[in-house]
Amino acid sequence: MKNMLDNFKKNTTEESFMDIVDRGSDYAEKCKTRSTEVLQEKHQKYRRQKYGAYTSSAMSGGLAPLTGGASLLGLAFSGPSAVIAERKLKVIEAELAARKTPSKKRKEDKFGSMAISATL
Repeated sequence: MKNMLDNFKKNTTEESFMDIVDRGSDYAEKCKTRSTEVLQEKHQKYRRQKYGAYTSSAMSGGLAPLTGGASLLGLAFSGPSAVIAERKLKVIEAELAARKTPSKKRKEDKFGSMAISATL
């Protein structure tokens, strides 16, 4: 067991997943160079991704007793996706607020992705 832990420590990098996700400053620099239209499109994209991932996570957890736990694998995919989308949304919303441009929050972005995730 100790050898397995030593090998794991050797093969992993110093950065954890959250360290990689927290690189918001790089994304903020990218957002500053993008046009307002592109930022609004990205806002819609990440909003859909966030709500779709949340719905997928809830469905995976809810169906776990019926699938014998196999559906919990969906959490491994949807969890990080939701975290990344939420953090990118915060950066985009901050940039849009700095430009004094309102972000377009449409209901179909929210409920459309939730409906598709729930049926899959």
